[in-house]
Amino acid sequence: MEEISQEIYIPVRGSPEIKQVNIKKGDISKILQSDYNDHVTIFEPKGFHLILFCDDDDQNKKLPVNPLATRLINQRTGRDNILIPGSALLLDDYKKLTLDDLRFLLKEPFDIEEEKIAVKKMNDVLKDLKSRGVKHSIIFT
Repeated sequence: MEEISQEIYIPVRGSPEIKQVNIKKGDISKILQSDYNDHVTIFEPKGFHLILFCDDDDQNKKLPVNPLATRLINQRTGRDNILIPGSALLLDDYKKLTLDDLRFLLKEPFDIEEEKIAVKKMNDVLKDLKSRGVKHSIIFT
């Protein structure tokens, strides 16, 4: 049985959309049109185990900054210096994401205490994704 998950594609321009993703078949690279994918872990809020994938070859490709993905990452990580290049793919390892989830994530305030609690859980998720074929990891602690 194939492992299909429902995730959110965030283009540089235009509206986010739902995508069906099979990680084992390389759908992340296909959707982002890149063999050099990297990801940013998004800690908390409760009920989410999020990772945002983007093209890590932006210097060679000179990709434009993705304003919505950048806003999401900076808000969810409590930082203001992370730029997400090109299109992005937001995944949750345990649930089917919806556009309502994205709206919620963009509105929910960052909580440093929740981040500390979620770090260990997210590291486990990253190990699981890596065991399923993800090549690179960025872990914020």
